[in-house]
Amino acid sequence: MTVRVNKQPFNLREKLSELERPIGLKGSELMKSETAQESRDFISAGRKNLVLNGDTRINQRGSGVLTGSGGYPVDRWVTYVGIGNYSVEQYSLSSGDGPPTQKFNHSLRVKSTSGNLTATNAYAQINYRFEHTDLFNSGWDYTGHTSHNNYLTISFWVRSSVNSDFNWMFLTHDGSGQVFRAKVVTCIGGVWKKIVAKIPPNPTITLNNGVTNGASLYLFPMLGTYYTSTPTNLNGWESWSGSNKYGVGGDNGIPWGGTSGATFDITGLQVEVGKNATEFEHRSYGEELALCQRYYFKLTSAVWM
Repeated sequence: MTVRVNKQPFNLREKLSELERPIGLKGSELMKSETAQESRDFISAGRKNLVLNGDTRINQRGSGVLTGSGGYPVDRWVTYVGIGNYSVEQYSLSSGDGPPTQKFNHSLRVKSTSGNLTATNAYAQINYRFEHTDLFNSGWDYTGHTSHNNYLTISFWVRSSVNSDFNWMFLTHDGSGQVFRAKVVTCIGGVWKKIVAKIPPNPTITLNNGVTNGASLYLFPMLGTYYTSTPTNLNGWESWSGSNKYGVGGDNGIPWGGTSGATFDITGLQVEVGKNATEFEHRSYGEELALCQRYYFKLTSAVWM
């Protein structure tokens, strides 16, 4: 007996296209990698975060609320203020209060305590400093001589309690200093916002394999107009000199600085080699503490268990 089966015709090209869909855009790009190293670079495999205490949970000093300039509210982070009253502290994020996509238990919080941070020469500054050797040995090809690892990607979460803009920049210190000034970031009151910037290579950068300050990340919840100007290359590099300004405009954080009790939070700072902003690298408490103790170690009496 002969059985004949009839099947509707179909487009083979469309069917093959459907087979690729579960791969996703990133999966498709990953499959195009020609070497194992390219694959690792694409997903930023291995240890990656060049920032110590990026989630602001290590606080050896335990200083509580600080009101002076030049204090360390948490390890590896320093804050400065010019004209006006403010406070800084390690802030505990309750359940559901942190950034929406990852678990963070702490932030660095700056508060405008009197609402008078509005003068043209007023500012509130958060500063993170990178040791030379960390950048020098990171694999970052800042000269741009290779096709891989020549970008540095910076990502972090911020939140302002009021609608306000803020400025930030990345500055290298050796030789002829170079600065990357980013576009103004606008915060919606009470809403966490993730900032991602891909820092391109710059052959004029100088980095030494030493133990001093090789580069700094500056964030300004408030920055008076005295310190802002139009950059020659927004979201790009320019030479740094005494005539440079720190910010690029916007409302300069005046709504925040002019509101008594206004707060500004930052957490989840990650700086990694490559063009991809991957999820924050959560290290164990013991490892993060040991890394911070390279720069500050507090001797205390302890009971050994």
